[in-house]
Amino acid sequence: MPFWGLLKRELFGKEPIERLNESQIEFLTGLTQDVLSIIREEIKQVDFWESYPKQKRLKVLSNISLYRENKFLFGTWQFRKFSF
Repeated sequence: MPFWGLLKRELFGKEPIERLNESQIEFLTGLTQDVLSIIREEIKQVDFWESYPKQKRLKVLSNISLYRENKFLFGTWQFRKFSF
């Protein structure tokens, strides 16, 4: 739930969950699963926690995924840095 909540805040702001429709909730759930999958794969790498380049790669991959989904969701790029 923490990642889902973070993604919800990044994409929908402080909009209450009750105001999101079913497709938005499904979208957030799928996006959360995708981001967690990226995280799981990246942190399996040998020496991940001691390697700044590997950690930075994870951050970049996460942001790319979020930007791609943001464009799909809103039809335009939101040029802002996500807080991951």
